[in-house]
Amino acid sequence: MVTITGWAKGYSYTVGDRITGPTNHAWNAIKINDEWYLIDSTWGAGYIRYGGFVRDFDEFYFLSPPEQFVYNHLPVDSRWQLLDKPLTKEEFAALPSVYSNFFNYGLSLGNNNQAVIQAKNNLQMNFPAPPGVYLLAELTHNGRELPESYTSCFRSAGGYVIQATLPETGTYNLVIYARKGSEYGTYNSVLEYKIIAGNN
Repeated sequence: MVTITGWAKGYSYTVGDRITGPTNHAWNAIKINDEWYLIDSTWGAGYIRYGGFVRDFDEFYFLSPPEQFVYNHLPVDSRWQLLDKPLTKEEFAALPSVYSNFFNYGLSLGNNNQAVIQAKNNLQMNFPAPPGVYLLAELTHNGRELPESYTSCFRSAGGYVIQATLPETGTYNLVIYARKGSEYGTYNSVLEYKIIAGNN
């Protein structure tokens, strides 16, 4: 087993932040049958909410696929990305905030692979999504949640269309939630973007 140090988009991270300063996290790689696999037992054990730790086992962070793990973990030594083409720090910072359930639900980004989106009054995004997975979206502006009427989600061929209305210039956060059909009433955060609305 190897201990890996690097940067993680954890509790104190805000979507669209630059990755600067000293490393803030450590995780592991283990070798099984001559193949290396990634593990983050800290994230797999639970998460931080309101300053306290919540125990909630998440198997995604045990033997995670490298191409998914890299959305939230950037090692100092790029070899430990375990990717044929490692990301630079700038490319890592530019990715949207992706949570484990995004992959657990079989979702993909499509063309929406940048954390910060420039828009005018309206925004439309298309996401591939398997049958039986449902999406919702929430828009906030200056830390205030906007009414549901400012977002809409509807299924299209092969996925979902998410539309957002941006009532004024400024910075917004768009959080996307998902659930499987068997999880009635329970939506989990899967994805987050920063939207900069302007006149040009």
